[in-house]
Amino acid sequence: MKQHTQLIDHPPQAVICLTPCLQDPVSAAEQTYGGLRCRWCIPHRPGSLVEVTISAFQQQTSALALVVECELDDDGYRFELHFLDQQQAFAVRMMEQLCHINSYSRLVSRTEGRQLGGNAAALEWIDRFAEQFPA
Repeated sequence: MKQHTQLIDHPPQAVICLTPCLQDPVSAAEQTYGGLRCRWCIPHRPGSLVEVTISAFQQQTSALALVVECELDDDGYRFELHFLDQQQAFAVRMMEQLCHINSYSRLVSRTEGRQLGGNAAALEWIDRFAEQFPA
């Protein structure tokens, strides 16, 4: 039975790294706590575990994730990852919000010519997009 997992799309310009883990994924895969769609340059076998490291605004967080899908496309490999720990999943979700806010700030600068500071970008992004962000 496939679980319904809400997935966050990682912005393509945001920093991410997937590193293989040697832990046994079989016992860990019983329950997952949210997930992430991203791209990475190196394939990882579905069913394996990776350490996901995400950086934004001079901050970094890491979490253990189960590789659910890994498919080759024009930009490398497209992944669907599910998190195995609720606290790590929450930390990744918060970091992903920072990645999306940073991406929004760059988009506004490029398309509207406005330079938003971190707080202004966060307030605008929250007002416009937070409601649709996966819980």
